[in-house]
Amino acid sequence: MTMQNQQTPIKKRYKVLAADDDPIMREMMMARLGDDVVVTCVEDGKLAWDKLSQEHFDLAIIDLGMPNLDGFGLIQYLRQTPKTVDLPLIVATSRGDQEAIERAFSSGASGFVTKPINWSLFQYEIKFVLKHGQTERELRATRAFSNKANRTKDNLLALMACALQPNIQITSNSTPDQPAPKQCKDYLSDAIELSQLLTQTKPRQTQNLHANNVIEATVNTCQTFARQKAVKLIGRKTLADISINVDPEIWTSVLLRATKRAIESSPNGGTVEILLGGQRDGSLVFSIRDNGPLKHTIDIENELNILAGDLIDFKSDNWSLDLTLPIINQAMIIHGGRPLFQSNVENGNITGLWLPNSRVKIQQLEQSA
Repeated sequence: MTMQNQQTPIKKRYKVLAADDDPIMREMMMARLGDDVVVTCVEDGKLAWDKLSQEHFDLAIIDLGMPNLDGFGLIQYLRQTPKTVDLPLIVATSRGDQEAIERAFSSGASGFVTKPINWSLFQYEIKFVLKHGQTERELRATRAFSNKANRTKDNLLALMACALQPNIQITSNSTPDQPAPKQCKDYLSDAIELSQLLTQTKPRQTQNLHANNVIEATVNTCQTFARQKAVKLIGRKTLADISINVDPEIWTSVLLRATKRAIESSPNGGTVEILLGGQRDGSLVFSIRDNGPLKHTIDIENELNILAGDLIDFKSDNWSLDLTLPIINQAMIIHGGRPLFQSNVENGNITGLWLPNSRVKIQQLEQSA
């Protein structure tokens, strides 16, 4: 008989913090809230504040009459802190007067129950508040994404308009070897490419490409530029039979951009390597490593979101623009992947292009020397 393994979906277990100075109530919270929640209990508002500030929770249940910091004060602190401003909060108290109810909700409570607690109904209250809180977060995330997309669009349109005025110059991220400013028109092709990527949710056409061939083509294309910069460019092929299912035009552009970015940041006599890393889940990372000045996380974030901020005045001469990372990021999103960035003294700067296993076919994993 053939046994078939059926995987049972993993049910999410919510993390709940219960703050109450009554030890019996804390025991009841631990025992009665159901199997789909993990309850952490504390006995006063100060301890609750410390826990909620340092750890992630999906919900907090708060008594009003606690020592050190009462429930009203705790709620106010939580609603004034970015980390917990959206955290669902249920007040569980023996007070049922109108003043307590109004004050709790005006402070930022999501729900209110009175003791003694009807535990069966309370479980439904918890489920409702958790679901409502998740919906609220999703709506806020959608609005934030929409606002970011609109700002990106406005800046792209402004850049394209600037490109139609040939006498306007803008400042690039120059190096001592490349000090000359660029014309707006030099950025037009980048703006058009990014605009096209932003309209796509998946590749328009895909092909199966052999990973070693992709690396070889990238090295051949970038080799002249690397020699001009006195940078050694190395493509590390694998002994594995690895193919990727990607849009060939987009993927070629992404890998070339990431490689040229690494070459530009490398010092004279530096080295840039392109190599592959197969992951345990069958996914794949194209890594581009350079030994240039280490890039800080905040600088990378700023590069990624350069068009998502306030509207840029392209007629001024006190700003810089590089669309490389926004283009790489959007191209990876289209393929269901993401860019990865790492900087440390031992390995230098590494830009990783991660592809999910749905776009990777690996016959054998063995890295050549």
